[in-house]
Amino acid sequence: MELTELVNPKHTVVVTMEVQRGVVGDLSSFPDLQSAAENSGVLSNGPSICAAARAQSVRVLHAVATKNDCLIVLSTSGKSKNILKVLKFSKKLKIKSIAFLGYKSNKLK
Repeated sequence: MELTELVNPKHTVVVTMEVQRGVVGDLSSFPDLQSAAENSGVLSNGPSICAAARAQSVRVLHAVATKNDCLIVLSTSGKSKNILKVLKFSKKLKIKSIAFLGYKSNKLK
């Protein structure tokens, strides 16, 4: 199956994130993210996915965050370890956060 059969380049974008050692490598603050990136094949297949997307005129966007950005998270429970970790990390980097939660009883403060 061809990529153009799956997605329309006019309204599709591949979003990438930083994958250096401090994010998903041996220096990562998020060991779960590191494991997920390794086990899912994102690290080994990411370059070929981006190359295939570009070959089909699909935009590739590299996402980064700075202290002037705002992180928006969606969580049904507000108890997901990954959500809690990324919010804690963004607070440390002085990145503003907005959380949309499905339940009142959550671990976010």
